Amino acid sequence: MLIDITENLKTEKALNENRLQLTNLVGNLPGFVYRCALDEDYTMNFISEGCARITGYTPEEFVAAKTIAFNDLILSEYQDSIRQKWQMAIQGKRYFEDIYPILTASGEQKWLWERGRGVFDSKGELHHLEGYIEDVTDQKLAEKQLKKLSRAVEQNPVSIVITDAEGTIEYVNPRFTEVTGYEATEAIGKNPRILKSGKMNEKFYRELWTTIKSGGVWNGEMINKRKSGELYWANKSISPILDSQGQISNYVAIGEEITEKKRSEAELIKAKEKAEESDRLKSAFLANISHEIRTPMNGILGFADLLKSPDLSPENQQEFIEVIEQSGQRMLNVINDLIDISKIEAGEMNLKIYDTNLNLMVEELYKLFKPKADEKKLEFSYSAGISDEESTVMTDGGKLYQILANLIKNAIKFTNLGHIEFGYSQSDYQLNFFVKDTGIGIPEEQREIIFERFRQASNSLNRKYEGAGLGLTISKAYIELLGGQMWVESELNQGTTFGFSIPHHSGSQSI
Repeated sequence: MLIDITENLKTEKALNENRLQLTNLVGNLPGFVYRCALDEDYTMNFISEGCARITGYTPEEFVAAKTIAFNDLILSEYQDSIRQKWQMAIQGKRYFEDIYPILTASGEQKWLWERGRGVFDSKGELHHLEGYIEDVTDQKLAEKQLKKLSRAVEQNPVSIVITDAEGTIEYVNPRFTEVTGYEATEAIGKNPRILKSGKMNEKFYRELWTTIKSGGVWNGEMINKRKSGELYWANKSISPILDSQGQISNYVAIGEEITEKKRSEAELIKAKEKAEESDRLKSAFLANISHEIRTPMNGILGFADLLKSPDLSPENQQEFIEVIEQSGQRMLNVINDLIDISKIEAGEMNLKIYDTNLNLMVEELYKLFKPKADEKKLEFSYSAGISDEESTVMTDGGKLYQILANLIKNAIKFTNLGHIEFGYSQSDYQLNFFVKDTGIGIPEEQREIIFERFRQASNSLNRKYEGAGLGLTISKAYIELLGGQMWVESELNQGTTFGFSIPHHSGSQSI
């Protein structure tokens, strides 16, 4: 009996070709496909050749020999959670999908991505599981690295801003918000010019953009403005990010707030300049003191030598003695000033509070300085703001006398024409003193420094006016010691008024 099997052979050939195509297709997949039972080991009924490349075990070891179970590859801490997810997927007849780690035959840890489903028979009973598994270790490591970099950017102590090629902000980290006050939602989509302070000129920004647009990195310091309007200093580095074609796709700006650093630098520079200036002033001060001591000493020695002349007339003798007395008094004043300023510097100057008659004091000062004012043909007057019966107060009369004497002496020294007036008045619990002249005045830039130690309006040895320049320093220190304050008003070539106030305490006795 003969049977025609031509069609059967054609069908078998087609099946073999399809099987070969399917095998080639599965073999070319980056991962592998499987069919297994839902038991404790996920016993394999079929697994493609790709499993050897990923797990190190051949399909025969999983299927025919069954020397290895797929569940044994999965890290133990993940096994229960995977089984639970499979159960939930089967109950809901949904696809199962998960990423988990395994240990390969060589002991290497890899991460697998799996997507599978349960296959059910006509009665709805689970027949087997089937799915696809792929090695995603590189992707997982890349994600881990990306998360690490992301955390580094998010937690970075410096401000980080990323813009597109046109300068529109695409990302800011939390530190940016802390520094500027702008939330990410407020900054994204805006241009960094929202931080412009108006303190940097247009040339500054042109050079910045020219540098980064040409592919270079710009580094520098700038003054920016916070959302609140407060200005701050930032040290910035801005660089371009290039795409695969070498074109600029983004810019990244890294900024560190250096406001406190700049303030500290400015204070250090100021302190350095002040120290250098102090050294110069001390040198000038010592030179002036030397001059102030040598000049009267030369007068004393010179005229003392002239007194030895046997032919000296009584008139000349008297004149020379007066010069010696004046020079001695001048040198004594300098020495007293030096002692006083030393005590003030050392904090050893003490007050001696006693009943002081103010009206009697200003009258004595008037009588003392009237001859010197007359010598320069100056009008000289004083005023008392309290009646004689009430003018006795409790204060350090010696220091108050010295303060007024210093101010009147300066007024006469620096006034060549016009008048000088001094005196005091009472207001509430204050005694207000003043010394007013029509002298040369004080330049505005020197109205504060004249009260500083080792300061004079002129430190030159050939300056027009003699004196160590300690009078105002000592006077201001005494006033503050008495609980008061001092001030000055002046107009160049028009005159000066020195004023000070001290607390008023009535004395225990009257005139």
